[in-house]
Amino acid sequence: MIAALVPLGLQAAVLALFGLGEMLSGDLSGAGHLISLVAAVLPAFLAWKRPLEGGIALVVMGLAAAAGYRDLAATGITVAPQLVSGLLFFIAGVGARRNRHADDGREGGSRV
Repeated sequence: MIAALVPLGLQAAVLALFGLGEMLSGDLSGAGHLISLVAAVLPAFLAWKRPLEGGIALVVMGLAAAAGYRDLAATGITVAPQLVSGLLFFIAGVGARRNRHADDGREGGSRV
């Protein structure tokens, strides 16, 4: 799950750099990048708490964003981190769920 946060962290750093850099230089339209930053960080919190559902949400968000971008740089900054993180969180969620069910099966048979 920690590895899944790396692409989102890089995306958040780039968006914060763009947003704060533009706003500090006097261009208030940089606030738009901060809105994108919030939209990237909130699903990361969801995915950290519930990796399976958060992973699905990130993949869906990444696929929806992919439909709107044709530029390779914009796709690399906005779409790729969500897809990669979403897949990693999804894999972690499936693994955790599988382990939970395996543990339930072992505990159930040992009770008297």
